[in-house]
Amino acid sequence: MSSPFLKHITEQMRLKRYAKRTIESYVYWIKAFINFNEQRHPIKCHDTEVERFLSHLTNQLNVAPKTQCVALNALVFL
Repeated sequence: MSSPFLKHITEQMRLKRYAKRTIESYVYWIKAFINFNEQRHPIKCHDTEVERFLSHLTNQLNVAPKTQCVALNALVFL
């Protein structure tokens, strides 16, 4: 994880005493979101991008509803 942004996110979760596995999961979904949106910084992404990402998870990747919920929670943390 060489990104200063992701390091900062990880540190914020540690300060809030998130579980190690939760941090790993959230960072994974945050990275996936950033990559899905063509490496744009999340601050430049809005509701439309979040909806497209979650729809992509469901429609193209066929993830389980609970997995989609975890991805959403990671984005809410942002």
